[in-house]
Amino acid sequence: MAGGRYGELARTLTASGQIPVIVGPDVPAEVVATIMDFCPSAVDLSRRTTVNETVFLAWAATAAVGPDNGAMHLAAAAGCRTVVLYDGASDPALVGHRGGRVAILRRPRLSEISVGEVLVTLETLKK
Repeated sequence: MAGGRYGELARTLTASGQIPVIVGPDVPAEVVATIMDFCPSAVDLSRRTTVNETVFLAWAATAAVGPDNGAMHLAAAAGCRTVVLYDGASDPALVGHRGGRVAILRRPRLSEISVGEVLVTLETLKK
């Protein structure tokens, strides 16, 4: 998913009463800016949280969505509903996130993953 799609997702989640929080040490500044343009009520904690703080945020979160990175591994380990986005370069069978509340969406390019797919996947994790 590109920054614009993350922004659309954040806006959609905000409309349902959730507060999107951006975390991770390596979120590109332009992605953060795009998300904030789409959803000014999102909270930008990128590059501002420790590992322990990231785990606490994930533990308290309704859900986590993002690419294959350390923050998503922490979210999965914390028991958060987690949708991990993979492109063709990563193999979830080798480095995949584990847990009963984890779903993986994989496409050759992250830009091929739609907001709708992510929302449907989040719903399946509620059950």
